[in-house]
Amino acid sequence: MAVGFNRTAVLLLFMAAASWQCSSAATYTVGDALGWTVPPIPTAYSGWASDKTFVVGDILVFNFVNERHDVTEVTKGSYNSCNGSNPISVETKSPARITLLSGGDHHFMCSFLSHCNDGQKLSITVRATSSSAPSPSPSLTAGLTTPPPSIATPPSDNIPSTLSPTTAPPPPSTATSLRTSTFSASILAVVVALLY
Repeated sequence: MAVGFNRTAVLLLFMAAASWQCSSAATYTVGDALGWTVPPIPTAYSGWASDKTFVVGDILVFNFVNERHDVTEVTKGSYNSCNGSNPISVETKSPARITLLSGGDHHFMCSFLSHCNDGQKLSITVRATSSSAPSPSPSLTAGLTTPPPSIATPPSDNIPSTLSPTTAPPPPSTATSLRTSTFSASILAVVVALLY
């Protein structure tokens, strides 16, 4: 009986650990309320990413005006020269959800006109694993002289309102609450298993 109980407890602990690892992905809305647009300052997206730790499995959500922007993943050389002619991938519909599937450097830009040269580009480093949950960051737009557009209003590029995204953007990040609830459920399952 004790051997069966120990196997069950070990199995449940393994399942709880696997559940915790699977649920630890975070969702980031690139640029927060600014969205994915030509930024008011060229370093806006590097500033946005500077206090974040990205790990494999995390999701980047790019909110932009369809037919006025895109999300083009490129090599470092193409990123540095703002050349989107040989992309790794291109997303043209907003909101674009990109799951980070590999560690290392990832480079994103808008391939429209001079948008990349004007600062609509993002370079991040993705870690293979996470040792802790990402912490919330201060707003990207803090300190800017013009107020950011509201979540309900698409980023403005002096475009008719008929070109707005077709779906509402997701909340900035639900990853922390998902981690907490999944972890709590896993711990509860282990405790129940050990009691019975």
